[in-house]
Amino acid sequence: MTEIPKGMYLVMKNRSNYYKLLSEFFKHPVQKELLEGLQRETFKEVTENQFDTYPELEEGINLVHNFVQEAETEGLIEQINQDYEKIFEETFSPRESNHREMNKSETDDLLDELNDLYKRNEFDYQEGFGEVQRDHFAVESSFMLHLIIETRKEIINRNSEKVRELFFCSLDFFDDHIVNWFPSFATKVDKRSSTDFYKGAASLIKSFVKIDKNVFPMFLEKFESGK
Repeated sequence: MTEIPKGMYLVMKNRSNYYKLLSEFFKHPVQKELLEGLQRETFKEVTENQFDTYPELEEGINLVHNFVQEAETEGLIEQINQDYEKIFEETFSPRESNHREMNKSETDDLLDELNDLYKRNEFDYQEGFGEVQRDHFAVESSFMLHLIIETRKEIINRNSEKVRELFFCSLDFFDDHIVNWFPSFATKVDKRSSTDFYKGAASLIKSFVKIDKNVFPMFLEKFESGK
């Protein structure tokens, strides 16, 4: 019987914080609740605790935090959302099919694949997203968050086989989707943005994906061996 690797719960908890943040950055234009959360000192304190372990995160976090703290509060949301509109004007969109330059047939196949995957894992991608497509950056980030939350629940339940199943589902989704377009999406956002808010978000995406890529090998050998 597979044992649950030591330290896995804490790693999943840290990962969930970042996937939630990534989803909120591009779910829709910035709203007051997100801005207020980023302005709280607890946001900086929580993330600063990980800079010693993951110094790559510091640039993006600092850009976002300093921008929302130092910019004039009046009109701040309008300023950020004007940048959001500029980033996503014309044909540029936060969708996997767009960034992997898929044709209609390939896009349809991708959406069908994601639909099946979401259903199998009881993830309602329309909840909180409305008409947003299944391959949207925020939806894919939220799906990974969903898998992480379910993993944490099963760790608490000591259900090692379910934890193993969720781990490999997360690994496949990361390899098949996230790593294939999140970094290139972030590079384009950085080039198209004019505020440190979205430049910081872009930096955070690229840094976090690199870090998350190294998380899976931490547990892969133990799950593959079944010990």
